Amino acid sequence: MEEQNNYLIKAFRRRLLATPTTFHRYLYTDIDWDDTLIGIKGPKGCGKTTMMFALTPNVDTGTLCETFFMNQLSQSHEVRYPAAGDFLIDRKYLFEVGGKGKTFDQIKDIENSYLAIDNTEIGHKNRIPLWMFGLLY
Repeated sequence: MEEQNNYLIKAFRRRLLATPTTFHRYLYTDIDWDDTLIGIKGPKGCGKTTMMFALTPNVDTGTLCETFFMNQLSQSHEVRYPAAGDFLIDRKYLFEVGGKGKTFDQIKDIENSYLAIDNTEIGHKNRIPLWMFGLLY
């Protein structure tokens, strides 16, 4: 299984490196990238998050992960900003989004709390790999 995962990761990286970066979506020239807050509205799967990431190399990784998570769930679930954690989904499930080293410190002892973890392939108990939320299409 690990060998297959390594193959897929290498194939992904090869394709990513071979992807031309000269193409710009139609909104590229219409957006003032120096604005403090930029919102892009569009249907699910049209590339909103990809455009934000590709066009802003200095984007904070944490912000990108949270944006990805929010985009994936907000299409078919109610998403709120709770006092603790990053997102409350359907008024029941609390999520904290972070990197591989993220801990439950911020949401410990809260029922139905989960970590959405970036840079990890396999989840365990209440730790869910962030990439899995991309399968919600």
